Amino acid sequence: MANWYAYVSGDPRVAGSYYYSAIKPSCLTGEKICAVYLDDTSTTAPAQVKLDPVLPDISAALMTQVPQPQGVGVKILVYLKCGC
Repeated sequence: MANWYAYVSGDPRVAGSYYYSAIKPSCLTGEKICAVYLDDTSTTAPAQVKLDPVLPDISAALMTQVPQPQGVGVKILVYLKCGC
């Protein structure tokens, strides 16, 4: 089962920077990571999940400031937010 993990602070490439979230994020675009959608059932905080499958998407999102991955009919796994 997949879950949302909200990015809290620290390195966005490290699982400990994320906390389990029971709801889908309302953010979508911006220059900072907001949340990731992972095929994981961990509900611990901080997350002890495997980010490896979405690391390329996290990098692409930070580089392009566009949710990732992109494509027709593709499930977005990395959401962004404004760093305002």
